[in-house]
Amino acid sequence: PSTHHTHERPKIADKRRQQTTTTMVSWSDLPKRILTLSIGAPFVMCLLSDPRSSFLFFQSVHVLCCIEWIRLVPTARNDNDNMTTTHETPSSRIMFPFLSVLVSVSETTHVTSWLIGAVSLLYLSAQFDFSRHLSKTTSSQEEVQRKAIQQCTQHCIHGMVYITLSFHHLLLISSTSSYHAIYFLSIVWNSDTGALLFGRLSQAFFHSDILGLLCPPTIMKFIKTTSPSKSFTGMVGAIILGVVTAVTWPSFMGWVGDTSSRQSWWLVQDGDDKTTVASYCINFILSPFWQASPSSSSCLQNVQETLSYPNLYLPSFLQLPPLDPNNILTKRILIGIATSIAAVLGDLVESAIKRSSGKKDSGKLLPGHGGLLDRFDSTFLSGAVYWHWCLASSLYDGGDGDVCIQ
Repeated sequence: PSTHHTHERPKIADKRRQQTTTTMVSWSDLPKRILTLSIGAPFVMCLLSDPRSSFLFFQSVHVLCCIEWIRLVPTARNDNDNMTTTHETPSSRIMFPFLSVLVSVSETTHVTSWLIGAVSLLYLSAQFDFSRHLSKTTSSQEEVQRKAIQQCTQHCIHGMVYITLSFHHLLLISSTSSYHAIYFLSIVWNSDTGALLFGRLSQAFFHSDILGLLCPPTIMKFIKTTSPSKSFTGMVGAIILGVVTAVTWPSFMGWVGDTSSRQSWWLVQDGDDKTTVASYCINFILSPFWQASPSSSSCLQNVQETLSYPNLYLPSFLQLPPLDPNNILTKRILIGIATSIAAVLGDLVESAIKRSSGKKDSGKLLPGHGGLLDRFDSTFLSGAVYWHWCLASSLYDGGDGDVCIQ
C-alpha cells in the first residue's frame, strides 16, 4: 500500500500542475481583451451617437462579417480525404456581400421579397458555375467540383438568413434611436462577458463546469459537441449579467442624458441644446455630405422622453400577477432574459459553423476576441428578439417605439 501511494503522489502533483497551467493559459488573452474593449467600446458608443455614423458603422461591420462568413465554408474532401477546392472562385462568394447589403437596407415590408430574389440569384449562380466548370474538368473531378460549389452556395444562402436579416434588424434598432442601439449592445456584450467570466471562474475554482452537474447529460453533450470551450455555467453567467445590465444600464444612460443642470467635458452647446462631443464632431464632419433627417435624434436629445415603456408584448401564459406587464422592473428583467438567451443561441450557431469549417476563429481583426463575426454573433438572433418584442409591437400599435426604461 505504501508503494502504491508513493506512485500516486507524483500523478496527483502532475495533475494539479496541469490544471494550474490550463487555468493560466485560459486567462492569457485577458489583457488583449481588456485593451480591445477599452478602445473599442467608447469608439462604438461615439459612432452610435449619430444616426448617420451609426448606419455607416453597422454596414461596415456587415460587409466585414460577410467576408469572414465566406471564409467559413465547410470543407469538401474527396475519397482519398485530400482537400479539394475549385480552380476559380464560385460566383456565390462574390455576390453574397453585395446581395446581403442590398437586402439589409430594404424596407421591412419588402424584405421578404428582396430575400427571395437574392436567394434565387445565388441558386442560379451555382448553375452558372456548374456549366462553366463542366468543360474544364475530367469526369473524376466533376463530382468533387460540383459538391464544392454546392457547399459554397448553400453556405451563402444560410448567410442570407443568419447575417443579412440580423443586420436588417440591427439597422432598424439603430434607426429608432441611438439609445436603443446602445442599450441593446450593452446587454448583449455584457452577456458575452458574463459567459466568459463565469465559465473561467468555474474552471479556476472548481476545475469543472460546476453548474453542468445540474444540466441533463443530453444538453451537455450537445453543448460540448457544438463548442468544447462552452460551459453551462458560462451560459447561466451570460443570462445573469445580461439581466443585471438590462436593469441598471437605463439609469446610467438617464444620468448621462440629463444635461439640464450639468456642465461636463463630454457635453458641448449645439444651438439651444447640449449634445455630446462625439455627436457634435460627427455632425460637423458629415453635414457637408449627408444632412441628418429632421426626425433623427442623437443619443442625448429628448432622452428623458424616451425613458418610458409602451405596451410590452407578453404571451398570455406570462401575464401572471408576479409578471405584471406594467411593472418597469419586470420588463427590464424579461428583456434581459430573452435577449441574453437569444445571444447565447446566436453564439452557439456561429460556433457550430466554425466547427464545420475546421476553424477556431472567424478572423484576427480584434485581438483577444477573434474576428468581427466572433464579436457580433451574439447580436444576430438577439437583435430580432429585441426588435420584434420591444419595438415593433409598439410601432404597430401606433406608439413611438420608445422602449428604453425610466
